[in-house]
Amino acid sequence: MSKKLLIKTRQGYLAFSVVVLLLAAPAFYYLSQWLHLYQTDRVLQLHKDAFSRLDLDTFSDEDLVVWNKYNHDVKILRGGGLSKDTVFTTTIFDSLSGHHELYREMRAPLTINNKPYTYIERNHLAEMQDMVYGVAFIFIVVIGILLIGITLFSNRWAKKLWTPFYDTLKQIQSFDIDKSREPRFIPTGTEEFDYLNNSIGKLIEKNTAIYRNQKEFIENAAHELQTPPHGYPDQAGILIPVGRAIRTPGGIDRIH
Repeated sequence: MSKKLLIKTRQGYLAFSVVVLLLAAPAFYYLSQWLHLYQTDRVLQLHKDAFSRLDLDTFSDEDLVVWNKYNHDVKILRGGGLSKDTVFTTTIFDSLSGHHELYREMRAPLTINNKPYTYIERNHLAEMQDMVYGVAFIFIVVIGILLIGITLFSNRWAKKLWTPFYDTLKQIQSFDIDKSREPRFIPTGTEEFDYLNNSIGKLIEKNTAIYRNQKEFIENAAHELQTPPHGYPDQAGILIPVGRAIRTPGGIDRIH
């Protein structure tokens, strides 16, 4: 079963849009997640650099105990073992929520009063996940609305755009070469449709001229074929006496 060109075109657009959506949605999700992790790592690094610029040698062991008591996400632990800053994702049990939560954690070496310490800072990633999920949901909703809007808009726009074509098709279907009335194509403002109308108009004009010439020729030929029978009685009146003379003795001599 044949389909309209508009339907086939729309189906192609929709299929392409669905493929783009299926590819873009996960790509957008992972890109958002990567960007958030990148920004989180930058924040952790900035906090660590800001802490390192403090006058750490003025910190006593009692100050570190107080610091660790009132800072839940930043700890200064005695002991080293690290040669450089390290950032990673870890799961830590949260006593407030009652289950494990994702954290982005930085560990960096510090020296306080000529003693090695480890700087530990954590950043909760649950907010990041909620944000990524929310942004992904908004992205899908916006894309869905966009697809629906494009479909509805394309239907109306295509009907208006293809009106000259259907008008041309209607005039061609109602055209009868026996009638003197030829199709009249008005300018459409679209180059392709105007070119089509001009080509069809020239073709109709040429075939109409050929049809008229053939019709005139056939009418003349029919008139010529009808003319000889009217002269047959006169010719027969001449031939009958000649035939009788031939049948009589010496008739041929009398004819001569």
